[in-house]
Amino acid sequence: MRDFYLYFKLYPRLLNTSVIKNGLSYIWARKTTFPLTINFLITSKCNFKCKMCSFYGSGQPETPDLSTPEIIKFIKTISSYKPIIHIGGGEPFMRKDIYQIITEIKKLGMPLLITTNGYLLDTAKIKKLDVDYIIFSLYGPPQVHNEITGITDAYEIALKKIKALPKERVIVSTTVMLENVDYLEEFIKTILEHGIRKIKVENLNYITPQEYENHPSEINGYILKPTTLITPSFSHSQVQKLWKRIGKLKTRYRGKFFLKPDLDKKGFFNWYLGRETNISCNFIRHSIFIDSDGAIIPCQFLKDCKLGNITRDDVKYVWRSQNFEKFRELIDRLNLPVCRRCCKS
Repeated sequence: MRDFYLYFKLYPRLLNTSVIKNGLSYIWARKTTFPLTINFLITSKCNFKCKMCSFYGSGQPETPDLSTPEIIKFIKTISSYKPIIHIGGGEPFMRKDIYQIITEIKKLGMPLLITTNGYLLDTAKIKKLDVDYIIFSLYGPPQVHNEITGITDAYEIALKKIKALPKERVIVSTTVMLENVDYLEEFIKTILEHGIRKIKVENLNYITPQEYENHPSEINGYILKPTTLITPSFSHSQVQKLWKRIGKLKTRYRGKFFLKPDLDKKGFFNWYLGRETNISCNFIRHSIFIDSDGAIIPCQFLKDCKLGNITRDDVKYVWRSQNFEKFRELIDRLNLPVCRRCCKS
């Protein structure tokens, strides 16, 4: 329930009859009848080289992108269910047909979020398309953000685009990491001074090198090799300092600052000290990911676990299939390291 509460505090515009009905289905049966949110990784291409990205630097080849007709056909097949569509990537605006795709989604009446670095975004075009929320990824003040992304003017360009858009449609999203911990307060204060109404601070998704080494790669035919950041955990003093900063920010910017997931002190320390914890994955019972080649996957950190493909499979059938249900049961039993520090938990 915690993930639902945070989601709709952040994105109230997304509520519609279908979303509410599906949400109630999840509460009663612990599974929705159709995915509540379809997270569409619409391209694997990106113009940035972010240090903490689970894709960049991992050695994974770029996944082929679906064609425009394939995407439009898929959008039409799911439109009657009115799921929330969350477009990400890669960088969505690397696709030349992105505005056509957005137009089709909104024409069919589906709620839409887009996560972007903002660099290629055409604000004049996007303002005409009634996107519910545009989520800009920013990781600190100018020098920090530009260093993390590997782009010398990334912050300046993103801020320019943010200023040109209606503030009620803009969310700024950042990620906690060692490179920006000392700048969080300065960064958040500045962003909110620019009129941004909400900032989402995501806890770092990672597994430790030892966890990666011991992680199962396949069980019962399900590919479980993690596709997430591999890095050592934080030191106790670093976590202590970070917890105090987060506490101050939550108090100072109540209603504007959202930690995701919203961990208590014990959960926060367990997360960043790399401790083993028991996590129940709710996400796979209410939402899915679609990879850029059309693969239906349970989440972006298990990209090789392919449960179907939208070019040949009906999403509703895959969602309700025995294969997907067995996968859910397996994840509940295993408590995988890749699931312990997931932003969806």
